[in-house]
This record gives sequence, C-alpha cells and structure tokens, in this order.
Amino acid sequence: MNNNVKKFLSFSRSERIAIIAIISVIIIMMVTKLLIINNPTSPSKELHDLDSIITAQKHTFDSIKKADSTRKAERLAHSFNKTSKTKKQSSPKNYEKKPEKQSESRHITLTEKVIPTVEVNEADTNMLKELPNIGSSFAKRIINYRNQLGGFVKREQIMEVFGMDSARYNNIRDYLVIDTCKINRLNINHLPFKELLRHPYLQYEDVRIIVNHREQRGLITSWEQLLTITGDSLNPLLERYIEY
Repeated sequence: MNNNVKKFLSFSRSERIAIIAIISVIIIMMVTKLLIINNPTSPSKELHDLDSIITAQKHTFDSIKKADSTRKAERLAHSFNKTSKTKKQSSPKNYEKKPEKQSESRHITLTEKVIPTVEVNEADTNMLKELPNIGSSFAKRIINYRNQLGGFVKREQIMEVFGMDSARYNNIRDYLVIDTCKINRLNINHLPFKELLRHPYLQYEDVRIIVNHREQRGLITSWEQLLTITGDSLNPLLERYIEY
C-alpha cells in the first residue's frame, strides 16, 4: 500500500513545473486583489493590472504546454531508443548476403541393382521377388507349382507356371539354379490313387492304369515298363520324379 501511495503522490518534472505555475498565478491574483482593495485606483489602472494578470496567466499556460511537449518528446525518444536496441540485439551479427551460386548440372550415376542367383527348389517368396519382373503373385505361383511337382529338375519348367511367358522367363533364366537333390519323389507302387493324381504330369487315365496294373499284375519295376503299360503317353520328365 505504501508503494501505491508513493506512486500516487510522486510527480514528474513537467507536472511539478505546472503545479508551481498554477500556485504562482493564484498567489499573484490574491496579491493583486489585496492591492486593489487597499489602494483603489482608476478604472484604467485596473484594466492595466487585469491585462498584466492575463498576460502572466498566458505565459504560465505557455510554460505548461512547453513542458508537456518536452515530456512527450522525451517519451518518444526513449521509445525509439528502446526499439532500436531490441532490433539490434535480434539481428544476426556480421550478416553478409552471400551471392547465389549458379546451379551446376550434375551427372547422377544410378547404381544398378545386383540380382542374386536363386536356388529355385528352396527359395521362399522374398528370394524369388529379387528376380526381375517377379512380384508377390508370381513368386507364390512358382512355389505352389514346385510343391505340386515335388521340385524342379530343369529351369525350363518355370515356363509351365501359370501366366509365365517367354519374355519374363528370359529375364530370370540366367539367375536360376536347380538342385535336383531336393526333389520329392513319387513311389509309384505304394501311393494311393489321389496322391498320384495330384502330380501335374499324371493324368486321370494314367493313374487308373497304373493302379489297376499293380493290383492285378504286380509292382512296376522300371520306367520302360511304365511306358509300356501307359502307352508312351507320359511326360518324359516324370521319370525324374518316380521311384519303384
């Protein structure tokens, strides 16, 4: 509270000047009034004294206006100096505008993708997708057909995959490796009818003949015998998948 009272009773320099000027005018008027009462004079002298009082008041008000103008000028100067100081502090030091560099043409060398070789009989979909033009769909088709066959014995069998064309095959042919040790073989004398029929190289009629022969005449012991009983209608690659 003491601070508020001090703040209320404190005056600036211009305000003190104005107060002194007003008090001076009041004192002059009081003194003049006393002189007039004690020493009556002619009307012309009274008018002269009145003019003197008015002139004094005018000078007083001019002093007040001048003091107020000075105060405003000081405030503006203080505000300008504060703004200039703030801008100077926020501006980066030793800033120099660097000339723009002319764009230079650059030759970008693209690194060619290294294509790995793929062992088709053990590759998963991710490995197959490393091959050119082989996406998820073709990778799944290759694996599904491999499972039906029991594995690939030649690279050219990839052409038998549904949707595979010569252009796509030629792009991947040189990256294919075949390991025939991973082939799953068919036991022609023991597998049931349905199991034999699942192989892509065996047709319904072929399987029927094979099953009837082994039930009626005994086991099949060679590829030549199998060709004899089926009438040479079998795919030659089937020999690589059969065991007796």
